[in-house]
Amino acid sequence: SIPPMCGYRPGCFLSSWIPSLAVYLSFIITVVPRAQGFTVVLSSLPTTTTTTLQPRAPPFWTMTSLSSSNDADQQATDPATTTTNNNQNVSPPPPPLLRAIIFDIDGTLADSAQLGFDATNVVLQNNKIPTIDLATYHHHTRYTTPDRLARHAGLLPKNTDDDNNNNDNNNNDEFDRVGQRLGREFDDLYIDLVSTETAGFYPGMDELLRAIRPEVALGALTNAAVGYAHAVFRENSSPNSSTSSKTDCTDWNARFQSIRGADNVPAAKPQPDGLWQVCRDLNHLDPSECVYIGDSPSDGGAAWSAGMRFIGVTWGSHSRESLESAWRSEETSTNHHVVLCDSVSELYEELSQYAVFQDS
Repeated sequence: SIPPMCGYRPGCFLSSWIPSLAVYLSFIITVVPRAQGFTVVLSSLPTTTTTTLQPRAPPFWTMTSLSSSNDADQQATDPATTTTNNNQNVSPPPPPLLRAIIFDIDGTLADSAQLGFDATNVVLQNNKIPTIDLATYHHHTRYTTPDRLARHAGLLPKNTDDDNNNNDNNNNDEFDRVGQRLGREFDDLYIDLVSTETAGFYPGMDELLRAIRPEVALGALTNAAVGYAHAVFRENSSPNSSTSSKTDCTDWNARFQSIRGADNVPAAKPQPDGLWQVCRDLNHLDPSECVYIGDSPSDGGAAWSAGMRFIGVTWGSHSRESLESAWRSEETSTNHHVVLCDSVSELYEELSQYAVFQDS
């Protein structure tokens, strides 16, 4: 039997609980997709309650700047800005992250081919070694200064793949000794001759560098001596520079947070060590957050070995055809896409996709 309850009368239990049970059973749970989460709507006969549950944060490699919820809602329903797959809204991919731009110097930033060619022949003449022509100079700029001058002297390192391999001249000890001696003579002459006339920035390069956002780091890596790199930046920072005015000049030695040459890195290009060193200088950036810009196959080889994006330029010592030919085997083996620019304006357009300029 049911014990007495508050004036219990037969039928009172059922008459009081059945309506309440009906109210509870009348709740309807509806999930409404939203761009920034999902909304659970709890509806009953007397009232409707809405609460928004936020999704988990996306992985760090897919994160980009967040827009307002209204913008997100609009994008989620706008077929022009989204792609629908199995009724799921897919946002456009974020722009690639780029925190640093690293430049080669000769043939990329500075028009210094004539200076290098003339200084090379002076050193060769002083050592009673036959001089070279301009085409030979351009071809050998892919090597470090000591390596290049030893080759101009008719020497080759052992196990070289050079087409002009001569076994009688393959002696690593002599190759290194002669190369180092000639390289020191070259650097002493070469660095003292740097000016805006002999190593000025290419037209438009000064403006491109100035347009880069201050928060984007700049680095430089050359296979010449680091002293030469500092001399080029010093001369192109001068108020007398053809690319600067007295009231508007930039100290490029200060703006480039890392400046490295073949003589102050663990190994020169095409080894990746120099680029890794620049990344460490730039607050230990990951190579994937950087791009290297150069004019030589050795520049591309160093970038790819370092795990870094690369942009080749064709206004330096190596033509578009020679760069494409040199990189074809590399691209096949490493699946890298070759990006080449024929002018500074094309380089500006290529870099614009990374939003590195102050007007972007």
